[in-house]
Amino acid sequence: MATAPITPTPAGHPDEAAWALQWITERRTVLPKRLVAPGPTPDQIEQLLAAAAAAPDHRQLVPWRFIEIPASARAMLGEVFAEALRERDPGALEEELARAREKAQRPHCCGCWWSTPAHATPMSPSMSAS
Repeated sequence: MATAPITPTPAGHPDEAAWALQWITERRTVLPKRLVAPGPTPDQIEQLLAAAAAAPDHRQLVPWRFIEIPASARAMLGEVFAEALRERDPGALEEELARAREKAQRPHCCGCWWSTPAHATPMSPSMSAS
């Protein structure tokens, strides 16, 4: 289905709700392995982090941090991925371990979210893992 390009609508615009609905309904998932250069600029990353900080935190997972993983650390991250696979599947083949390592090399921008909730809630990752 072809759609018209989405154009920015300023706050308070009479069609603000329709504009937001269009953005939400036309959103598509893109697998990380399908993303190509260029990645987001530092300014775009800052905008994304500001939006994330403003989002509701119903699970109260604050404080949280975003940790950027530079290209120079991707091989180390790949080893972490391979080790995690080994722990889940002690019989993992070398080919599978190599694919796990390669995942760390794919993204142009790589980072992780880290949360240390001030208190654990029944839905928090720290509780659901136990």
